[in-house]
Amino acid sequence: MAEVAEGRDEAQIIASILAGNTNEFHVLIRPYERSVYAMALSLLHNQADAEDAAQEAFLKAFRHLARFRAEAKFSAWLISIILNEARSRLRQRKVLKLQSLDEPLVSRDTCLPRSSRTGARSPLRL
Repeated sequence: MAEVAEGRDEAQIIASILAGNTNEFHVLIRPYERSVYAMALSLLHNQADAEDAAQEAFLKAFRHLARFRAEAKFSAWLISIILNEARSRLRQRKVLKLQSLDEPLVSRDTCLPRSSRTGARSPLRL
């Protein structure tokens, strides 16, 4: 990952942000924007999803900057945030997969009336 521009130390920039200079946050994240997006894209394989995940990761980093432990590198912390965000979105994709209209709605786990299990016609028709 890139170094922070303008010769300023990350710790100084973070202290400034935490002191109320929130405009400094862009100075802090600017060197990492491409890397965070690339990491998200490599996991999500979709540009729009990668952009959304990167944006959410930056927002989470901003909201929780006070929790950042100075003994770690900011870039490592930011990468852990984007990895968690991308993985969360991948889990959501699995949950949100839609049932195909080409596949039957009946599965092994579905409870059906006895007549449906035996193949007999149900008295109710649509």
